[in-house]
Amino acid sequence: MYSARPRYCRENPGNAYQLQGWEGVQYDLKRCPGTTYEKPVLCLNSGGIDSLVLQAHIKAQGFTPYSLFIDYGQPAREREQAAAQKIAAFYGGKFYTERVRLEIFKQRPLNSDARYPIFFSIAAAYCDTLNIPRMGLGWKQKRKGLKIMTPLLEKTKLNIARLGAKYAAPFELSWSCQGAGSAPCGECPKCTKRNSVLERIARGSGAAGPRAAGSRSGS
Repeated sequence: MYSARPRYCRENPGNAYQLQGWEGVQYDLKRCPGTTYEKPVLCLNSGGIDSLVLQAHIKAQGFTPYSLFIDYGQPAREREQAAAQKIAAFYGGKFYTERVRLEIFKQRPLNSDARYPIFFSIAAAYCDTLNIPRMGLGWKQKRKGLKIMTPLLEKTKLNIARLGAKYAAPFELSWSCQGAGSAPCGECPKCTKRNSVLERIARGSGAAGPRAAGSRSGS
């Protein structure tokens, strides 16, 4: 494998491509998927505020957040996936999606922590296959050979939103409602929590902050 590397890689750092200009580097970037200037971090992206702020933080640290959205049959999966794609596009990372159908999700509440180890295993498989050495998560997890970034761990929802405001994260791209309607219901626990923290952020900044994503009153 070592001898089969592209010429740009074999002769680094003094090859003719580098000496003659950027065109050769661009050519090799197209030929070899392993040649990249990005520092990717694979993030589980549900389209919510936590996912948005996680990507904002990772981007601010100089990394490129890639997204993995998991459809496990949740009622709002289409809305969540659309929001996750918008977040990924905003921060410039690649977007992947997987579908999971397990009987356990029919037996336990959809917000059960039982899904997290399953999601992590899927994300770890992506990291292995795509050769991504880092993963961004919202919960504590360990895996040998994989750097886990958990900047939101043990933060309250309000503090997470404050961090997002610090990074000027576009809250309006996210989706927090448990429902699958064309607009957030504004009454489910997720909508209630979202509106509460964003209203507090808006009062603190003196600006009109977004409410439930997609609502007529939101920005």
